[in-house]
Amino acid sequence: MVEFAIAFSGAEVALGYSYSRYCYALWSLGLEAKLEDLWVMPTARDQGVGTRLLKFAIALAHQRDCRLIGLNTNEQNGVALHLYEKQGFSAERCRWPRGRQLWLEKPIYD
Repeated sequence: MVEFAIAFSGAEVALGYSYSRYCYALWSLGLEAKLEDLWVMPTARDQGVGTRLLKFAIALAHQRDCRLIGLNTNEQNGVALHLYEKQGFSAERCRWPRGRQLWLEKPIYD
């Protein structure tokens, strides 16, 4: 199951969006949310749009009784890291206290 949220200005101009995916996880025995994408138009940045979209995604996950909400971001993306940390996200894993969480990928085509 997936969910999109779009932030609009008062003039009905799209300012940004978020995209979350929900799935059941055996290791947490419940529904989990993954924030797949959160993007704000460059002209709308530094106006709280990203914060509102993130809070909305968290609220939707809470309404669905998700046990957690997670996301991936680049460690060099300081603006995004600041936003996520400000809302309580952390790179520290409480589920598996030893070892790092790794993102693995395999190219399908050259």
